[in-house]
Amino acid sequence: LVARSILRMLVREHEVVVETSAAAALARIRAGEDFDVILCDVMMPQLSGPDFHAELTRTHPGLARRLVFITGGAFTPGAVRYLEATGNRVLEKPFEPEALQALVRELL
Repeated sequence: LVARSILRMLVREHEVVVETSAAAALARIRAGEDFDVILCDVMMPQLSGPDFHAELTRTHPGLARRLVFITGGAFTPGAVRYLEATGNRVLEKPFEPEALQALVRELL
């Protein structure tokens, strides 16, 4: 539901690709796809947002710097420390469409 909402918020101004699996997103990146901005939930099944970011940092550091973490605020102290250490932007749910649109424009 969140992914579809984000798609609707951004698709008028941007080309948007949605993946609901971190593994599928990594596969696309490993296959050579590049993205201007990545929006990544902190809490995901199988591979967390911080784990996804750590893998990007290792393999595609430039892309890792363009990742924005999205969170509902319910995450572990370790995740909080990780987010603070990265310096990446964090968007708190719920957010207004205008806030997301402005953040993406700013990062582009």
